[in-house]
Amino acid sequence: MTKQQIIVVGFMGGGKTTVACEMGRKLNCAVIDLDDHITSSEGRSPAEIIEQDGENSFREIETQMLREVLSNNSP
Repeated sequence: MTKQQIIVVGFMGGGKTTVACEMGRKLNCAVIDLDDHITSSEGRSPAEIIEQDGENSFREIETQMLREVLSNNSP
């Protein structure tokens, strides 16, 4: 069986975290919330980054963090 990564995307407040956590529970696998990962790494929440540095800056950070998370190759 091939191990795969699943990425849940959608609008803010759309239920991504809820869906991802339920999937993780049912599939018995780790779940990474990218917003939590960004907050931990940057010391600021996505909302704070957007407010202080603008959405473009946040999107650059978000893209970099997503690349890092996906490059780890764990399911």
